[in-house]
Amino acid sequence: MEFSLEHTWSQLIRRIAVLAAAGSAMTSLWFDVPVSIAALRGGCAYFGCLLIGRVAALAMSETARRASTEPPPLSEPASVPTEAPGGDQ
Repeated sequence: MEFSLEHTWSQLIRRIAVLAAAGSAMTSLWFDVPVSIAALRGGCAYFGCLLIGRVAALAMSETARRASTEPPPLSEPASVPTEAPGGDQ
């Protein structure tokens, strides 16, 4: 199987989102919050992590696309001294 950064990134984000959702819901339940509110908090954490991950993936792919299509920057020309060291002596 060929390595794919996009696939690996999406799998990592999905796992982090599930961990955040479960942690948020369980923390809410630990502090005696009703189950419906805990489920809402868990769902918001899940979709929030997915959104952040997708935006980050989009930014990474756009950066890689620009790097592969833009020409490298021109180097600065070497400065040539116009006067001899020492001034007007």
